[in-house]
Amino acid sequence: MNLKLLRDRKQGDTESFIDYYTVIIDLCHKHVADMHDNQIIDWLKAGMKITLYEKLQGEEFDTPQALLLRAQRIEL
Repeated sequence: MNLKLLRDRKQGDTESFIDYYTVIIDLCHKHVADMHDNQIIDWLKAGMKITLYEKLQGEEFDTPQALLLRAQRIEL
């Protein structure tokens, strides 16, 4: 069930990245309690707004928190 929710979850047009991030992190940990950071980052990128994704293309992130901080700077 959590995997389906992860696959289907997309960031809404007016949803902030922090709200989207919080839901995805929770779903990832419910699906696999010790999911690796790179897998979480992949899930975050898979459902984020295309405009945000395009701005982040080419950037590498070591942790989901690093992605969150960068996305928040872009959203401002």
